[in-house]
Amino acid sequence: MRKLRRAVSSALAGAMVLGLLAAASPAVSEAAKKPSISPKKLILTEGASKKVKLKNAKKAKKTKWSAKPSKAVKLSKKSKTGVTVKGLKAAKKVTLTAKFNLGKKKRTAKCTIRINAKRPKPTTAPKPTITPKATITPGSGKTADPVTDAPKDTPTPTVDGNDPTEPDKAAAEVATLHPIMEDLPAPADIPKSVNPPDVLKMWDGTAVTEKGQWEARRQEIKAILQQYMYGIWRTGENISYAVSSDKKQLRIKVSANGKSGTFNAAVALPQGTAPAGGWPVIVGVGGAGEDAYALERGYAIVTVSPGNFSGDGQANAGAASRVGIFYNLYPYDTNDWKTQTGNIMAWAWGASKVMDAFVLGADEALNINTDISIVTGTSRYGKAAACAGAFDERFTVSMPVSSGYGGMTAGRYSGNGITYNLLPDFANDPNKGSYNLGAYTYTDGNEPYGNLTGGWFNDNYGKFGSYQSLPLDAHYISALSASEGRFVFMDMCVANWDGWSSPAGMWYNYENAKPAFEMAGLEDNFAIHYHFDRHGIEKEDYIKLFAWLDYRLKEIPIDTSKFPAPWNEIYKDWTPEDLKTCVYASEANQAAYEEGKPKDPALMTPNPADPVEDVEIEVGGKMQKVTVSRSALSDGGVFPLTGEDAGKGFEFKPGFASTYGTSYAKFTVTLPKGWTLADYTKISFDICSISGSLYGKGTGIFGAQVPPGLPDTISYNYNAENPGNLVDKQFFDGGNNNTGELNGTYKSHTWNIDKTKADPYTGKIELCIYLQIEPDETNKTGVRIRNFKILEGEDDK
Repeated sequence: MRKLRRAVSSALAGAMVLGLLAAASPAVSEAAKKPSISPKKLILTEGASKKVKLKNAKKAKKTKWSAKPSKAVKLSKKSKTGVTVKGLKAAKKVTLTAKFNLGKKKRTAKCTIRINAKRPKPTTAPKPTITPKATITPGSGKTADPVTDAPKDTPTPTVDGNDPTEPDKAAAEVATLHPIMEDLPAPADIPKSVNPPDVLKMWDGTAVTEKGQWEARRQEIKAILQQYMYGIWRTGENISYAVSSDKKQLRIKVSANGKSGTFNAAVALPQGTAPAGGWPVIVGVGGAGEDAYALERGYAIVTVSPGNFSGDGQANAGAASRVGIFYNLYPYDTNDWKTQTGNIMAWAWGASKVMDAFVLGADEALNINTDISIVTGTSRYGKAAACAGAFDERFTVSMPVSSGYGGMTAGRYSGNGITYNLLPDFANDPNKGSYNLGAYTYTDGNEPYGNLTGGWFNDNYGKFGSYQSLPLDAHYISALSASEGRFVFMDMCVANWDGWSSPAGMWYNYENAKPAFEMAGLEDNFAIHYHFDRHGIEKEDYIKLFAWLDYRLKEIPIDTSKFPAPWNEIYKDWTPEDLKTCVYASEANQAAYEEGKPKDPALMTPNPADPVEDVEIEVGGKMQKVTVSRSALSDGGVFPLTGEDAGKGFEFKPGFASTYGTSYAKFTVTLPKGWTLADYTKISFDICSISGSLYGKGTGIFGAQVPPGLPDTISYNYNAENPGNLVDKQFFDGGNNNTGELNGTYKSHTWNIDKTKADPYTGKIELCIYLQIEPDETNKTGVRIRNFKILEGEDDK
């Protein structure tokens, strides 16, 4: 009986437990597996479709699907467990919602969708299916050879006869000009501004206060940069391409205006299976840097050689030759500014042609996903990468590295002589050494404005003479990327010998461009990064860039433990916001950083000695008094000489607006009655500098009869302009560094007057002495001119 009672009791207990479990199972199941939409986050391109599923909700009787904003997507093939989503319109955030009942409870699941704009295809020839024999591979010592070194084999034409080695019917040249470009003033008519122009103020002074106004301002900035700096951006050529059989070379032919040119780009693809959609890609202008790590992280690399498109001009922008594919298609005419595209934009254009080939199908042939496309380059090629990222909106990311002036560094900021405390900002840097710990003082100053004229940019750029005269600055270049789905990642070395790249000047660019990104609602699309010790791309740069892009584009949380050593420890607390902080923004260096910012001329102490009156000069053996004053472009001051030289001349001193003080002293000489300029043969004077040196690349003297006189637009590169020069083109003794004229020692110079340029007698001539002054750390540089004479002949000397 006892056993029977136990058996009955156990059976009843088991039944109760089973009943309780059965009653609780739906709730337990739902609690354990919460219904959700898979994937939770989705990225689509306009026109693309993808099916999403409702997981863990099979018992739902009916599902109601909705999207907000509804105009951005189309929902079709709805069911209780899924729906097909098609992207209709670019949108930063679309919320997909599923509402349904499970039992008696109402449930909701959501998914976030980003719709990227579809990249337009250019009007081009059909893509060829030609496969030439590859003769060049990455790592062989040559990347993207110039046209002259291209493979000489002739690919077999396809049935349609589209052979990339033969000219075909060229597309018409397309150069879209903004209406404002017809009305923009000449460089001489633009007033100098010590402070950078406001990125949120239209050319006519209208303030940009609403997001809807920004696109019009962005297009206006694009026009200003083309007219006064880069030249015209060209598009619309006929493009054909061929991929080598080993997929290590992309060959591209570009045709326009009845001409064509072909170039090779080296291709490196990651190992393994490409992700869905293909490999993200880096287009390197002159090289991508740290290729091995980029490939390891799954980024394809396409490298173009700038020499294919125009001459290099590495040593000096003035030496940059206009020879290459770009100038073959679009010849440079010194008499028409609309043809005057500089080398920087020509190199950027070359990178853009790779994107053209991708649009035509080279992306599919190489399994590349251009939705994540990065354009990069270093130094002068960093300037080109900045230009390409600004003007070709198919690039997702612009990553200029150590691009300096004419790139990401603001010309109006001067960090010369300023000391920054680099610790603790770089205390854990893996490249640190005993030489770079603690404080660091920049002594290189700004790169002289004249270094950027003569070839890298258009002729208009050379007519301004100083950074302060430009109606633009580096923040304009950055601001062009303030549009949906596009990013800027500025990068450079913070210390050591990279002074001309001016890290603080790049931070000043960031500060002045940031309002544009904020206005567009894209403040998270703009980042600035500093590595410590290399004029080029470092592994650390890509580590942070890739993590940043994964977070911004794919919303993948940052997991620093996956960073390779030692960065996994160094940046274990790193967040995206850390990209926007640096040594210049740190509290310890704020005062030093403020010191380098442009000074408002209204707050400067006036120069009481400018102009200098009653300076005696000798004309034809007789003394006369003249007034010496600065020209409109002068960044320097004019002071009277003192002591035994009082009244015999004048002195230049650097101005507040530029580390390299550019001075133009102008004075009018009245010739003796009855004399003409042809009666004189030479000009002589004595010159010395107190300390520092003259930057003699553009040091010279001009003369012109009055009227018309000399213009105020004499530029640093005056040798190329020759604006009515009546004397020999000579440098002051010592060439570029003039060391023989230091320490207060006067040296005499005699220059010939070019009588062939003398007009009929007017009674007066105007003279202009032009000096580019490189100050020392104490800013005591001054250049003295005395004993100025206009001589009739050798007997007068």
